[in-house]
Amino acid sequence: WSSAGVNGRQLSRQLCTLRLTVDGGECALSEFSSFLPRERHEGVEPVPLLALVGSGVGLYAFGMVFNDVADRSTDGPHRPIPAGEVSVFSAIVTGLLCLAGAIGLAAFVSNESLLVATGVALAVLGYNLLLKGHRVLGPVGMGLCRAGNLLLGASAGTLTAGGWEGAA
Repeated sequence: WSSAGVNGRQLSRQLCTLRLTVDGGECALSEFSSFLPRERHEGVEPVPLLALVGSGVGLYAFGMVFNDVADRSTDGPHRPIPAGEVSVFSAIVTGLLCLAGAIGLAAFVSNESLLVATGVALAVLGYNLLLKGHRVLGPVGMGLCRAGNLLLGASAGTLTAGGWEGAA
């Protein structure tokens, strides 16, 4: 990273101050930079790894937006869509842009990552549109979404400079 002009300590300080607001609560992304490689290690390339992080964030944002679209008739007036602050059309376009970015970043990495990201997107839609209200299948569907996002990140583990290497 130092050869690319990135100072790890500065990056750590900047990322520790980054906050995401989710439904009024704060989720601190503290010490995110501790997961970033300080130097190039054999087996994982930094650019594909960061692309998969971006893909996972895009898929998560897609899920949050489509959750609000799916729940617009049951959400209270404090939520953006029922309150009229955001139109359904704008929300759908925003969600699809997040999805397109996520799929594009995964495709940039590998066909396998693209397949996993597509599976996560389908799981997100299935959860939001069909499974959410089901007592048993709802939690299973959410678990599939989260496990798929984890697998998306894990797909970087076998990605080397020479391409995808299957598990031995």
